[in-house]
Amino acid sequence: MPELTILIHLIAASIALLLGGFIVFTQKGTQRHKILGRIWAVSMLVTTIGSFAIQTSGQLSQIHILSVVSLVSLFFGIFAIRKGNVRRHRGLMIGGYTGLFIAFLFTFDPERLVGQFFLSLFRF
Repeated sequence: MPELTILIHLIAASIALLLGGFIVFTQKGTQRHKILGRIWAVSMLVTTIGSFAIQTSGQLSQIHILSVVSLVSLFFGIFAIRKGNVRRHRGLMIGGYTGLFIAFLFTFDPERLVGQFFLSLFRF
């Protein structure tokens, strides 16, 4: 497994995790919210698409179901706000962030490739 792929995935996911947490707790509808939301969406896109390149034995795993759900949620969340449906946008974006947080918790599983890579960063 190319370490660069995992590193890019971890960086994008970290940006999405930190930025998403900030966005959730700040004022909505502002120019700052829109700009940060776009950055968050791109980082989520990189995270989810990149996750498909991270496989054990060349096979997708159950965690990739979350990647598909995240992509669909992201698409419909963007579509909702473009149509002016703030309530649906909010629900889909919070759902996407929640899924990201759940995936983050699985990162620490030493049986997973991302977990192994992440933990190897702290070995001296």
